[in-house]
Amino acid sequence: MLADYYQNRDVRARLLEFLGGSTLERTTAAFITADDTSADVQYSQKPVTELWRCLDRGQEIGRSLWD
Repeated sequence: MLADYYQNRDVRARLLEFLGGSTLERTTAAFITADDTSADVQYSQKPVTELWRCLDRGQEIGRSLWD
């Protein structure tokens, strides 16, 4: 299950790096998107601080190109 994968400490550290930081407070990404794995993707913007909640739901994460 995707949510189980996202619980891995190394995976979470890599996701923070992907977002431009070492902690949620230090990321450079302006926002993330979080959607389920269905074909009907909405790309709704969320604050980066919602990352852990989105991962716990097993959502796919996207990153803004805006820093």
